[in-house]
Amino acid sequence: MMRRGDLGYETVDGADCFYNQETGEKVYEKPSPNTGDGDSAYGWFVYSNGADHDRLEHGVNTDFFIHLTKNVGYGFFANSGNLSYNEIDSIMNKLKSTAQSIGSIDMSTSTTKSCTSTWSIVDPNPPVSSPVQPPDTSPVKPPVNPPVKPPTTVTEPSDCPGNGSCPDRTGKLEVGMLMDQYGDVDNFWYVKKGKRKVVHVKALNNATLYEWCSCLPTGKYKYFICDREKGRICSSWILKMRWNGKQKLKLNVGTGKWSKKKKNMRAK
Repeated sequence: MMRRGDLGYETVDGADCFYNQETGEKVYEKPSPNTGDGDSAYGWFVYSNGADHDRLEHGVNTDFFIHLTKNVGYGFFANSGNLSYNEIDSIMNKLKSTAQSIGSIDMSTSTTKSCTSTWSIVDPNPPVSSPVQPPDTSPVKPPVNPPVKPPTTVTEPSDCPGNGSCPDRTGKLEVGMLMDQYGDVDNFWYVKKGKRKVVHVKALNNATLYEWCSCLPTGKYKYFICDREKGRICSSWILKMRWNGKQKLKLNVGTGKWSKKKKNMRAK
């Protein structure tokens, strides 16, 4: 307002004022010049040396003054409606003297009253509306159903998918083992189909928790868990084996002496 809209610099879009200078000067014009100081105009009160906002509102005190002869602006906001006019005048006088001691702003403006305002910048690349396509009146074709693929036949064991389920016509084998300090030398397990080992786990580490999940295709299987030290199980060692969601084998320190345990399984 004090600079009549002059920004004092040019933006990247080429604007050098917020609004044109004529609009800035209109803000300070009184609708009735002969009514004296304090006439309302453009949302505030205009005086011979400046303009300000109304001081009293419901529940608050506020004032903002632009001093045109001193070229400074100052104001305050108080979250209280109990200040008297004398108190407000005391605050504003202190703010005015402080603003004057800081110094006025540069009031240099163009003498031609012409400028490129930020509101007048035209977008060099305005959005272009795409042409409206006429509705398609061609006959509606019935949907084409893709040919039904035969079910996939699983012939070799595979890891369980991410959702933990196995395909149809397979069996789900789940094994969990918590190894003791001798697990890297004592224990291993495998699954046989006939005479062939289809799953064989033997590279184990001590003091480690393992979990496996395998999908076994149609057939008969035997699950074996072995201990080279014939059941020398420490209190921390444990094994659980589940087949199609049902627990088939559980071993721990209370199981007793053993060197090999076996369970039969069948995938339909």
